[in-house]
Amino acid sequence: MIDTNIIFSGIIWGGPEARLLDMALSGAFTLLIPDYVIGEARAVVSRKMPAFLGILEQFLEQDFIVRSPHRQSSYESTIWNGVARIP
Repeated sequence: MIDTNIIFSGIIWGGPEARLLDMALSGAFTLLIPDYVIGEARAVVSRKMPAFLGILEQFLEQDFIVRSPHRQSSYESTIWNGVARIP
């Protein structure tokens, strides 16, 4: 399972995070991404780097990604809401 920071950094900046995403793309493993992380990633990219939103959407359509209906814990929700200022 990966988080928003891995997605954001891998798509925008490259480095180890991009290598991780490239490994998944090559079939080395499948990524498990909870639905709330996908929502967070969209919100962060839209706010910080909107020009990359199309790239994010292309990434999220890949076959190596398994979406998970994992629900946020109240702790995760508190942390995310505090960072993103989402009501």
